[in-house]
Amino acid sequence: EAMRQVAVDPAAAFANCAEAQLLAPSYYEAWRVEGYVRSIAQDHAGVRTAYERALELAPDSPILHFHFGTFMLNEAGEPRRGLELLQLGARLDDQSPELGGQIAWAHYLLGDMYGAAVSSRHVLSLKSATQRDIRGATVLGLRAGIRGVQDLVRSTAYDDAAELLESTVELIE
Repeated sequence: EAMRQVAVDPAAAFANCAEAQLLAPSYYEAWRVEGYVRSIAQDHAGVRTAYERALELAPDSPILHFHFGTFMLNEAGEPRRGLELLQLGARLDDQSPELGGQIAWAHYLLGDMYGAAVSSRHVLSLKSATQRDIRGATVLGLRAGIRGVQDLVRSTAYDDAAELLESTVELIE
């Protein structure tokens, strides 16, 4: 209910989260939803607090790691912390194309083009990947490969450039 209300009545959305937390204090989802609601309200400190509380309650939730990691990566401006959270989530669910795609994006943002290409290739190998996942992973993987090869050639690391180029070509085979 809080997720539907946030755009119309943020105060009611926060009240719903608080009520759910009082009724079921050990249920992590109430805290995860609060994190989402606070992200819509652009309360970054509140988002972090809510997601951290949710992680205390459910450290083995790949969905929670996805949401918190994606927030850290795309909104909080902390790609390294986002990558750590996403990788923890992927250890819990290595078949998630959503986690894999965000991990590839984190590597790209951190300048690790090889990691971005490898993570993109992993997404392409998943049976549960949708056409959107496949398209995104292919584009990101190719961009990472091209940028990485250019950077390696500039630094005269030709063997590494050839290895990355070969890995990148495998994306479209």
